[in-house]
Amino acid sequence: MRITLIHNPTAGAQGLDAETLVRHLQNAGHQVRYQSRKARRFALALTEPADLIAVAGGDGTIVKVAERMQEGAPPLAIIPLGSANNIAASLRTEGPIERIVAQWRRASRRQLDCWDACGPWGRRFIVEGIGVGVVADTIAKLKARHRKSTVLQACASLSQRLKENGARKVRLEIDDQAIEDRFAILEILNFKFIGPRLRLAPGADPFDGCLDVVCVSEKQRAEFVDWLNSQAAGPPPATVHRAKSVSLIWNGGPIHLGDEVWSDETKGGHPTAEIRRAHGVDVLVP
Repeated sequence: MRITLIHNPTAGAQGLDAETLVRHLQNAGHQVRYQSRKARRFALALTEPADLIAVAGGDGTIVKVAERMQEGAPPLAIIPLGSANNIAASLRTEGPIERIVAQWRRASRRQLDCWDACGPWGRRFIVEGIGVGVVADTIAKLKARHRKSTVLQACASLSQRLKENGARKVRLEIDDQAIEDRFAILEILNFKFIGPRLRLAPGADPFDGCLDVVCVSEKQRAEFVDWLNSQAAGPPPATVHRAKSVSLIWNGGPIHLGDEVWSDETKGGHPTAEIRRAHGVDVLVP
């Protein structure tokens, strides 16, 4: 196959540099056009003739590439190189690169749901999800320190913030249902995993045209901390709603939009957000 390889050279610590990645693909019999994600106009490579767009990087790199893919583009295949790799884990794309590449020839091509999150920040293209509460607070804190953390470090930071922080008052409109409560965690998810590989939405399906709205109320906070610290295999103590459209108003504080963070600068405002379907992207699924 003719493969356009988009690579984030600073992602992860697996030791897969550009030369090694290209060699793996060529050894599997593919023709490879390499493009660094760090190049200013990397998206031009997506317009070149190809049978497959391979993305080697973390969740953020996958989202940046998916956003720039045009209708009718070849499918996207993931080589996970990030820290959490939530998208790859949800799609069961994991393991040695040799095995991942070998699976491409027999993989299924499916259209991945993608979303637009509209609010005071404008419009953001969303693949993973958005949320307010302690997950967003933790992401904002780690970004403010300009540091990358391991999954375990991020989970420890999340657990500590859950013990210290209160809850946020949020009004939700989920399809035709209105919900108002105080939530320690509110996540609107396309995938099973979010943040530091938290399996918050075990039933999420990124191909069903719906989002999973995961609500951890103030009353459920202590139980959620126990679940988090025990690394339990079962579902989290949370209420989950399935929705085709969501809007929310919250009483300020950060909101994460995928792995990016927007903070309310007015300190006391009540920002509003709306999440709606965007163009889908074809992906290869083992």
